Amino acid sequence: MKIMKLESWNEFMKFDAQVIVEEQQKEFNDLVTYAKELAVNLDKSIIKIPEDTSLDVLIRNECLLENIADKLRFEWQKKAFYKSAPLYKSPPEGTIIKTNSSKVVEYGYERNITMRSFEKDIHIEHNGFNSFTLLYSSAMSGLLSIIHAVEKLLKKKDRLKGGFIGGYFESLFLSQEISNSWIEFKCYANEKNDDIIKDYKTFNFIVIEPVKYNFNLEVTDIDFIMEQLAYKENEKILFLIVDSTLLGNSFPLKKLLASVNQLPNVILINLRSGLKMDQQGLEFSNVGIASFYFPKNMEHLVENIHDYLEGNRGILGTGLSFYECCLIDFPSFGKECVYSDKILENNLDFSRQIIKGKNNIIKEVLHPGLLGDTNAYHRAPFIFLKLNTESSLDYELVVKVIQTQCMKMGLVIPVRNSYGFRNICIQYIKTVERKPKLVLKIAVGKIKGIKFFAVLDIINKISEYNSFCDLRKLLLYD
Repeated sequence: MKIMKLESWNEFMKFDAQVIVEEQQKEFNDLVTYAKELAVNLDKSIIKIPEDTSLDVLIRNECLLENIADKLRFEWQKKAFYKSAPLYKSPPEGTIIKTNSSKVVEYGYERNITMRSFEKDIHIEHNGFNSFTLLYSSAMSGLLSIIHAVEKLLKKKDRLKGGFIGGYFESLFLSQEISNSWIEFKCYANEKNDDIIKDYKTFNFIVIEPVKYNFNLEVTDIDFIMEQLAYKENEKILFLIVDSTLLGNSFPLKKLLASVNQLPNVILINLRSGLKMDQQGLEFSNVGIASFYFPKNMEHLVENIHDYLEGNRGILGTGLSFYECCLIDFPSFGKECVYSDKILENNLDFSRQIIKGKNNIIKEVLHPGLLGDTNAYHRAPFIFLKLNTESSLDYELVVKVIQTQCMKMGLVIPVRNSYGFRNICIQYIKTVERKPKLVLKIAVGKIKGIKFFAVLDIINKISEYNSFCDLRKLLLYD
């Protein structure tokens, strides 16, 4: 195969420059609107994105947009700091504590903070259910608190039984850590395997990821699970915990509640990290959002369970600090799905455009939307690429090629954890096991700009190579 110099690659990039300019202008308009929402002043000399469609201008536009986003983030953090810094962790009695938008936060000692105004503001009610929302320092601290609460509230003499259907490494670790003589918390690879079929009717709680956060991004058949849970004893209380972190507020909660409403004595808890998809990609603060939905026949439990969980949160210190409350004190937090919908849409579009031939470097492109079904659960905020290698050096090579080519164009592609940012980032993941698993993660952002098409183009050019040896030679021309 002919080895193409890196600097010549951008001459063959396929993109519609006018479409990119329009996308960049939309991003600029969104940032201006967001700045007004946060009451942050921007440079008034910038009123619109240049309409020039040359590559150099498109690249400068993207850098400008990222600088504006970073400026917003910095200024908002500064406002939150100035608001919270004067207060002691144990303020004088009678102190009225308010955020920048005048939301009241109450505490005599910050660890015991109550945030009912926040929780009421972001909570989404649904007909047929009594409900409330609680905020935690993270989704994992929320999950642990909920499981401990289930143990106390059910007051079982025999062992509490729970199941986990998913793949997130922290949830897998948690299930192992808390399994003891009082709690049995088992992990199941698949919701349809024989080992779980017999267990459905015995669960006191079950944790489900609609899209399993493993290296295959498999979609959980929630309808099948609902069918199995119908066989549980009617009087048995079940806590159904759905970790919707990967979908954010785009998770089809109403659809699931309709199914839950057909089951007796099932309490649904919609749990997610609010860091990823609820903060406009700016990662202001770690926060876990847990929304509880009780059927009408269980409304007598709502107040007791809410007060127990709120008190337990204070004792364990799993709530937010006042500074963190100020960071999430903006109108769109936790309530809108426009941002998360765009993230999910762009990742699906990117995954469908990756070219994968036979016997080449890219072995598999993994995204729920490529599975042939288009229901509401077949979505994810990133794509996994499996390469035809078991060498971590080859994965590092592919990351290096993507970064190097983008750098030559004047584009910086961050390598970092997580997803849901305003622009694209990548990450090579290697598990800590005796035989490590390897995967390349592409987390497409909210803007479908020049970086979107540059990274896509580079990946498709990499996929034309049949050997990592040839690809490695490519870097020698740099």
